[in-house]
Amino acid sequence: PYICSLPSYVPLPIFFSEAKLKRVKQTLPEDQWLNLDNLMESRRDTIELKFTSIMPVLFRKYPDLFPIKDFSYPRFAWACSIIMSRTWGKRFQDAVIQNKTGNLTTQVQTLVPAA
Repeated sequence: PYICSLPSYVPLPIFFSEAKLKRVKQTLPEDQWLNLDNLMESRRDTIELKFTSIMPVLFRKYPDLFPIKDFSYPRFAWACSIIMSRTWGKRFQDAVIQNKTGNLTTQVQTLVPAA
């Protein structure tokens, strides 16, 4: 039931058309336009990088579980938008993670369906 209740489109700025993003920019002070452009480009690049680094491995290693036709980039971007719009992050320190990554502090995202 929860999955079926999720929207087919999440109105996050990274998925806005250029025309809509231009209208949003016009509501901001002009000196913040470049910041918005850089933020949107960075977020889009992150999603694309995750897709291109994760999915080909899954397609190759588990073709029966991850058929290419069912796991397209638009669907991946949709899943990312669902996660970005419905998670809460908490930063914490963890010695085990520090041993594996070299970073003492990490952020964990939590997806909790509304009750």
